Amino acid sequence: MPDGPLIPEVLLEVIQPDGGRQLVKVTRSPFRIGRGQEAGNDLPLPDKRISRQCASLLYADGGFRLEDCGQRHGVFVNGEKIEARPLQDGDTISFGLADSYTLVFHRGPTAPSVDSLLQRLAGAGELEPEASSLRKLSLLLEATALLQSQLPLEDILAKVVDHAIEVTGADRGVLLQAEAKGEPRAVLARQRGGKPLAPASVRLTRTAVTPALEKHKSVVVEDVEALAGPLREAKSVVEQELRSVVAIPLLSLQQRRGGDLTYIPSPEDLLGLLYLDSRRPLAFSQLDRKVLDALATEAADVLDNARLVLKEMERKRMEQELTIAREIQQALLPKDFKQQPHFQVTGVNRSCLAVGGDYFDLMELDEGRTAFVIADVCGKGLGAALVTAMLQGTFSAMTLGQEPAGVFAHVNRFICTHSEVQRYATLFFGILGRDGGLTYLNAGHLP
Repeated sequence: MPDGPLIPEVLLEVIQPDGGRQLVKVTRSPFRIGRGQEAGNDLPLPDKRISRQCASLLYADGGFRLEDCGQRHGVFVNGEKIEARPLQDGDTISFGLADSYTLVFHRGPTAPSVDSLLQRLAGAGELEPEASSLRKLSLLLEATALLQSQLPLEDILAKVVDHAIEVTGADRGVLLQAEAKGEPRAVLARQRGGKPLAPASVRLTRTAVTPALEKHKSVVVEDVEALAGPLREAKSVVEQELRSVVAIPLLSLQQRRGGDLTYIPSPEDLLGLLYLDSRRPLAFSQLDRKVLDALATEAADVLDNARLVLKEMERKRMEQELTIAREIQQALLPKDFKQQPHFQVTGVNRSCLAVGGDYFDLMELDEGRTAFVIADVCGKGLGAALVTAMLQGTFSAMTLGQEPAGVFAHVNRFICTHSEVQRYATLFFGILGRDGGLTYLNAGHLP
């Protein structure tokens, strides 16, 4: 049993430094927050920079208040340092550390608490509505646990869609995932009873889906017959005999936190869409809508996390490939310069990026002549490095007896013919003889 008086249903969403999330129920007042469980904390946070007695959440006079109990870096609510402050639903709590834990305060002002539902289930006979509400809250908590699980991505999303179907009483559900280009693509479809459907077999009602995608706003129609307008007359609705349609856009955490007044949505904020329909009219209570919105948020978080993982994998892959490209480019540059009686040479190439367009080379033409080239391809990075490799391969042909003027003319024509590459190069080419004579060709390369 919880200490002290019964308190309303309140959850703290714990956002970990690595982005992981979990929901913790507030079970008593005061509810203590700090480092380590041995200090009597109800919510221990394993960060050595957080004080053992950090903060307390207290319930009094029908409201919750957060108090700073001595956190060395301060306690902040919505970015503002506090000593004590009443909390509102959605308030963000932090501890003066950029890379530590963050808490989000969640309170449903009209929804019954889980404790009160359990008490009423134990003491009354006819409690179907309350049992239904409890089941829906259970579905939400299960979906939240799925987000922390190690199940494959497709399995997690399928469970979320199944829960949404059960909450709404819909016949079918489809999850669409945003593509880099083009419209979102249906990645999975489910029907009542947790049975899979082929995504291509479900005909979506575009009259509902399109405005949800374009405006980033949910479209919820409980009974199409009660409407007058394009949705009621839509061909997909009439031919499939649909009576209810739901289309909820799945938005990134950045947009959900930004709000309509402070954040301008961009195409990258749209992660996908949760679509539900039924041949029966549906009726949603306030709790239904909240649970459905929460399930959509869970699906969005799953997609957002998957997108971040893919981006990180792509970044690491590109980093690895650039490292290989740099090693190859450096290996192609001359390193061990043969000492000559009539000249000395040394050289080094340090690119500001992993690879670049600067290039030099040294070639022995015959017993008495040594050729050298210094080149600079416009731009930086991988594109410039590719043109540099082409130049190096071409000029190596001069060791086979090709005339420099002919080789240069050929390279110039090649670059001009392939102007779509959008790269040009300047270079200085010289042939140094044993007698000290220098023959050179300068292609726009200033000292």
